[in-house]
Amino acid sequence: MSLDHVATLLMGAAAICLYLAVYAWRRREEPTTLALSLLMLAATFWSFFYGLELVVSDPVQMRVTLVLQYLGIATISVFWFIFAARYVGSDQWLSRSNLARLFIVPVITVLMVATDHLHHLYYATVETGVLDDRTYLLLESGLFWWIHVGYSYAMFFAGVVLMVRAFSESTGTDRSRAGYLLAAALLPYVVNVAYVAGLKPYGFLDITPAAFAVMGTMLALGIFTVKLIDLKPVAMDTLLDRMPDAVLVAGTDGRIAYANATARLLLESRLIGTQVLETTQQTGCEPTSAAAAQPEEADITLEGRTYHRTITQLLCRRGRPLGALIVLRDLTERTRVEDTLRETEERFRSLFEQSKDAIYIGTLDGRVIDVNQAWLHLFGYTRDDLPRIRALDFYANRDDRERFLSQIRETDTVVDEVQFRRKDGSVFDCARSVVARPDQEGRAPVVQGVLRDITQQKRDRMELERLARYDMLTGLINRRTIVERLAEWVCHGNRYPSPLTVLLLDLDDFKHVNDTYGHAAGDRVLADIAALLERSVRQTDFVGRYGGEEFLIILPRTNSEGATVVAERVRATVQRTGLNVGEHVTPTVTVSIGVAEWHEGDNVDVLLSNADAALYRAKAAGRNRIEL
Repeated sequence: MSLDHVATLLMGAAAICLYLAVYAWRRREEPTTLALSLLMLAATFWSFFYGLELVVSDPVQMRVTLVLQYLGIATISVFWFIFAARYVGSDQWLSRSNLARLFIVPVITVLMVATDHLHHLYYATVETGVLDDRTYLLLESGLFWWIHVGYSYAMFFAGVVLMVRAFSESTGTDRSRAGYLLAAALLPYVVNVAYVAGLKPYGFLDITPAAFAVMGTMLALGIFTVKLIDLKPVAMDTLLDRMPDAVLVAGTDGRIAYANATARLLLESRLIGTQVLETTQQTGCEPTSAAAAQPEEADITLEGRTYHRTITQLLCRRGRPLGALIVLRDLTERTRVEDTLRETEERFRSLFEQSKDAIYIGTLDGRVIDVNQAWLHLFGYTRDDLPRIRALDFYANRDDRERFLSQIRETDTVVDEVQFRRKDGSVFDCARSVVARPDQEGRAPVVQGVLRDITQQKRDRMELERLARYDMLTGLINRRTIVERLAEWVCHGNRYPSPLTVLLLDLDDFKHVNDTYGHAAGDRVLADIAALLERSVRQTDFVGRYGGEEFLIILPRTNSEGATVVAERVRATVQRTGLNVGEHVTPTVTVSIGVAEWHEGDNVDVLLSNADAALYRAKAAGRNRIEL
């Protein structure tokens, strides 16, 4: 065989490979066929330009064709690996960045061949020979040539491993397709291994491109016989086997033609297998129109587990039944979760409605989403009112609403006391605890609040505070409070020096009133005296019951001289005022008063001690008098 015949053979191989490349390119939407198209295109470059190398005789032109060959030689193994990965469904990692990494060595290879005359790292020597009046290239391999060969074989064997695994894991037609592809791919690489090992016709000829032509021919036959690139069968089989649903295909005779991995596990159970087989034997065996072939869905129970069964009749174009596709989806866990959620929701709704506290769910713009019965009772609304009302309608003070919005947006939590208004207009005090949470779509916050009517509690608290600070009998502030007021004014005087005087009063011989008229009458006398004292002083002064029949008057910004005038007025008023103790008896009582002026450095105890000493002197001097 002459070199012209070899060149013609290579050109024919290139034509076959180009036809396959174009055929696959037209279906490039499928990644598998795109990879096959590029694989055949690489074989086309290799075959065509190698054949062209054998035709031309100019050494420069031969070097150019050599470089162009490497566009196919350097990339063909990578395209084979990509095709195998796509075909078997192991292409999840084939991202753009990883694909770019796969072509690093091929790109460097092409550049090394193109610049080999500068470094001779790819081919150590490049010489020409003559055979049958044809010039050919004699190439001696260099260091990077071996690197290229090692990388190409690594890519090839990686693809073979994927195809062998697909062959071993598939059955029926899928197994035949995988085996066909594997056999077609092995041929050119077996020939190439022989070439690398030194088995070269004429001592230089590489017939690997011709082997790719044979591979292309086998693929062409496969395309038209077993539909090699119409589907991605192995990947589809892998996808079905990885599905959690059981997928079965039954023929019109009720026999199972296909079952994925999940379905095969179900069929291993004798009870479930019998029930599934009974199902397949009842499906789609009668002639049915395509319009009537709607999926049949039902929930069934198999060995205590719940499945959703979908049966879809498979019809030919004329409407004749071919069988049925049966899908069983295990709903057991989902049903359990749904039941748990339903029970949880029912418990929540029960707690929500039965809570004695008012519970409110709404939006920041004031819309009411839901409330419980306690809230309706507290505010006086009905559920029919909810769509028409806004949160602002509840507030007795609109400023409280603005403060609430500001705080809830800042902290997502509000715990405070506020006054609300009922539907009838009445105002009540309320303790509330509110949190803001995202809505079901995770966007606008929803406010959830618990409200409690504390109107009576506040009244009780105020009453307790009043009882803690006021004397029940006289209505005056009690000893604790009057002493606290005195301490405040002493502190004020230390910071801002000003006069301060106290009057300590004691009713003279008050035991006689109790003994003569009774303790009830004595209590009325004390109350009357308290009222008289309050009328006798300024509004800025303080009057308190100090204990028993003793009273303490604080005179801020008043010196001892002014305090003596006040004390005399009080003494004279008490003496001339008759006090009604019942049955028209109006006894007269007198009062002794001790006056003490605060001096810088005196504390409360010193001031009260001085007033008490002055009172003692007034008592000792005959009562009904004033001592300073």
